[in-house]
This record gives sequence, structure tokens and C-alpha cells, in this order.
Amino acid sequence: MPAHCALFRHFRGALHELPRVKQDTTTNAVHLASAAFHLAPAAARGKALGTVASGISAGILLSRFAGGVLTQHAGWRGMLLCFGAAAVLLGIASMRAIPAVREAHSDSAGYWALLRSMPGLLLRHRLLREGILVGACWFFVFSALWVTLALSLSDAPLRLNPTQVGLFGFAGLLGLLTTRPAGSLADRVGFRPVIALGLATALAGCAVLYAAATSIPAIALGVVLFDTGCFAAQVANQTRLLALEPSARNHIYGTYMFAYYAAGALGSVLGPVLFARAGWLPVCAVSAAIAAGGLLLTLLAHYAERDAAASRA
Repeated sequence: MPAHCALFRHFRGALHELPRVKQDTTTNAVHLASAAFHLAPAAARGKALGTVASGISAGILLSRFAGGVLTQHAGWRGMLLCFGAAAVLLGIASMRAIPAVREAHSDSAGYWALLRSMPGLLLRHRLLREGILVGACWFFVFSALWVTLALSLSDAPLRLNPTQVGLFGFAGLLGLLTTRPAGSLADRVGFRPVIALGLATALAGCAVLYAAATSIPAIALGVVLFDTGCFAAQVANQTRLLALEPSARNHIYGTYMFAYYAAGALGSVLGPVLFARAGWLPVCAVSAAIAAGGLLLTLLAHYAERDAAASRA
């Protein structure tokens, strides 16, 4: 029986819980990004979102290293208990540190009102539909690659332990250096060029991961390129969506994040299934194809809008 099949069965119980964990933790990202956009000056909103994205992404990547160390020395349950305690402490600290933000025009009708508003928002805003499709592409790929990367590195021929696997999170941290510049660039030149550049960089990362699956330096390079592209594209995408309709900003962003994290949860589940059945290289190939699809969609929308503007001039 292939070793990666045994690894998949070993982690299957944990993988089934990933969508629930995402649901319970990722709403914080929605609120923090919305608050940063509201508090920042109009000309610096992309930069502000880039700063928030840097912190969120740093937490995502560093947690891989911390989780690996804790798992190796305290087991899975010990790691989860430590992370749960840290979440409680951070929640208490956030209540004191983060300013209260309530927009005067914001609709506070609640969760069910948000769900009822989704179809109308999608019909009304073409950019929201585009942003959801493009964002779903890279977050599906991001989730699928990171979950299966841990399985691949633990398998033959590298057979890394959890701490060593977690060290690849530090390679991904280099991608955070692009979040604030990406936000500033989106403020100056527009969102689609930044999104296209980000997706092209993520696609290059997928290609490196496919071509050098057994080289640790090459894998680290692929992770840097992939994370850099995803983070840059995410900042630009968030900036354009939050500016669509101020009176429905929270509903628009909630609709986007609903689809975004649904795609991520799907990638977290389907990535390991594909890995167990076909191995690491098909995961990289499928990820590259989905990233290329998001890039193509962005380029087509960019040139269509440019041609429409030229015909009106």
C-alpha cells in the first residue's frame, strides 16, 4: 500500500474538521479588513488592507511552524489546546486594543439578511462576481497546496518530521513583503494589473513545485513565489470590492468571504483526496490549471473594460 495513502488515512479525521475550524475562525479576517478600510483615508485604503493582510498571513504561516513544533512535542491534542488558549487570550486583548467601528450607513439587519441579500448583490455588481471567481481560484489552490504539501514532505523520499515541515512557513513569510506594496500599487495603477501579476507569480510557484518536487530549496522557492502571488492578488481584490457600494459594504464583503472560504474549505478536502489517489504532481498540475484560469479571467475582463472605455471615448 502506498505510504501517502496511509498518511492520508492517518490525517483523515483532522481533515474532516478543517471546514468547521475555518468557519469558526475566519470571520475575524472579514471584520478586521472592513474596519481597516473604513478607518483609512480613501487614497491609502489599499495600503491599509495590505498591512492587515500582512498580519493575518503572518499568523497563518507562522502557525504552521508553531503547530509542527507543538505537535512533535505535545501531540495533536496538546497543540490544539495551546492554540485554543491563545485564541481566547487574543480575543480578550482585541476587545481592548481595536477601536469600535460602526458605519452610520451600515445595515445591521443580521446574518439572515446577509444571506437574503447575496443574490441581489451578485446580480447588481459584475465586479463582485468577477472578484468571487478569481478569489475562489487562488484560495482553493492555496488551501489544497498547503495541506497536501505537508503530506508530501512527510512522505518518501524526504520524510520530514512535523517541525521540519512547519519551517516551510518561514519561506512563505517572504511573500508578506509584497502585501503593503501591492496595496499601494493597487491604489495607484488599479486592481486588475496587480491581481494579474499576483496570479502569474502564483502560477510560476506552482510550476516550480511541479518541476522540483524532491528538492528542498526548490520547494522553498515555489512556496515563496506562490504565497507572494496569492497575497498580492488578495489585497488588490479586497480593495476593489470594499469600494463597490459603501451602503452595502459589509454585505458585499461578507458575500465575497462566504464564497472565498467555501472554496478554501473545498481545496482543503479535495487536495488530500487527489494526493492520496494520484500523488503530489497531479495536485500541482491541477493547482496550476486553476491559477491559470483565474489569470485568464482577469486578463479578459481587463481588456474588455479597456476596449469598452476606448469605444466610448
